[in-house]
Amino acid sequence: LGIMGLQLFLGEMNHRCYIASGSTYVLDPDDDRLCDGAHECRTAGAKCFFAPESPNYGISNFNNIGNALVTIFVASTEEGWTDEMYRLQDAYNYIGATIYFIFVIATTALFVMELAKAVIQDKYNLLSEIQESMNSVGGEVQVPDSHLLSSCELNEMEEDQAETQPDPPGGEAVETASGHGTGTGSISVSM
Repeated sequence: LGIMGLQLFLGEMNHRCYIASGSTYVLDPDDDRLCDGAHECRTAGAKCFFAPESPNYGISNFNNIGNALVTIFVASTEEGWTDEMYRLQDAYNYIGATIYFIFVIATTALFVMELAKAVIQDKYNLLSEIQESMNSVGGEVQVPDSHLLSSCELNEMEEDQAETQPDPPGGEAVETASGHGTGTGSISVSM
């Protein structure tokens, strides 16, 4: 996305309106929008030239890969991305900037959402497998170290199990976790 932004919009977010002041041109104080795309300079006789600085103290632009990635990051957070899109519409063109930013939002938002769902699903599946093993076997359950549960997770499982099943007549269920080295650890359940 950053490279595509560089190819399409390199230098576009540096165009500003200048007015004649004697034999030189100065930045138009009445028109702070970018120009040369969907926005034309409002002041009569003003011309659109390349300015030395882009919006947001020179950060919001596609002039190098770093600034392009920062601009894409702003869009991917879904906070303030419309301001960036409107600036680019003023400086480039309406359709191109709109399509680019909708593409950025769709790809980054969907990617992040799918990643979050995958992590939650993985944890749920692991806890379900362990719960089923604990209920059916009643003994030791082999769990890879990468999936060992923290004491907080064990406490939550114990509370959930206590809510759904009555305590055994001989005493309380005791859970221990061991094997924090390599290989597999075990969870012992004794009743």
